[in-house]
Amino acid sequence: MSPGIIGLVGPIRSGKSTVSQILVEDFDYLPASNSALLASILDQMKIEKSRANLGMLGNAIFEVLGNDVLAHYRIRTLGNSRIVVDGIRYEDEIKAYSSIPSFLLIAVDSNSEDRLNRINAKSSQDKDPGRTDLHALRRLDEARSEIEVPLLMERAHARIQNNGDLNNLRADVHRLIRSWL
Repeated sequence: MSPGIIGLVGPIRSGKSTVSQILVEDFDYLPASNSALLASILDQMKIEKSRANLGMLGNAIFEVLGNDVLAHYRIRTLGNSRIVVDGIRYEDEIKAYSSIPSFLLIAVDSNSEDRLNRINAKSSQDKDPGRTDLHALRRLDEARSEIEVPLLMERAHARIQNNGDLNNLRADVHRLIRSWL
């Protein structure tokens, strides 16, 4: 049986969105990005979708309503759909998603140099404005939403090392899903 919910956990720019895209394109999962949900709220409020604003909005929602509020929303609205949650950040989310017997948690990892290159390559396109250096990357990794990530990665059912090669990443995702089936 294929997983009903696949959760992706990993540091900023490790390749979670790319793995999600592969699962959507090749395995017919529906995307469920926490960042995209928060970005849509910012859009509706006509507020810039910067990483800082996404972080502040997420922190406010999670501090008031709980770290698992988006997970419970997705579980309630899942129906017969299969989703891939891009960006699990909290233990409470894993607890909520684990109530679904076919939940699969995948850790996506990448080295700091590749992550830094991805941030700087996309700096003009999205939520990572301007150039970032290794020191700034470390500060991003210390944000409230990132603190639990290393521990959550240890709890993952499987791990994918994203070395920056899309063909290898796609092959790794395919092997993983076939092994789950």
